[in-house]
Amino acid sequence: MEGYRSKSHTVYKALERPALCFGLPMQLLFVVCAVPFLLGMFISLIFWILIPVLVFFLGLLSKKDPHIYNLLYLKFKTLGNRKANLYYGANTIFSQKYEPIKMFVLKRQNDKAR
Repeated sequence: MEGYRSKSHTVYKALERPALCFGLPMQLLFVVCAVPFLLGMFISLIFWILIPVLVFFLGLLSKKDPHIYNLLYLKFKTLGNRKANLYYGANTIFSQKYEPIKMFVLKRQNDKAR
């Protein structure tokens, strides 16, 4: 093992970059186009005007960093529990969730006689 040298490989940013169309990741572009299109079909055709406007403004956000929507999703996903965040002063993620418990007082049968 002494003669073994680790060789680090260059990872190009283009290989990590999401597929973009009009400056938006493909999944987000599909949602941004599909939701106003369906709303326009069922409610009013005015929603169809929103499609190019939304694509333009969301494309401006991802022009500098194409991973911005992944980072926003990760931030939303790791918000944690609000009470625990206040207690620890940071975002906390617990592996389990506790269901609310109804607190009540148990009375012994002997208490009735007294």
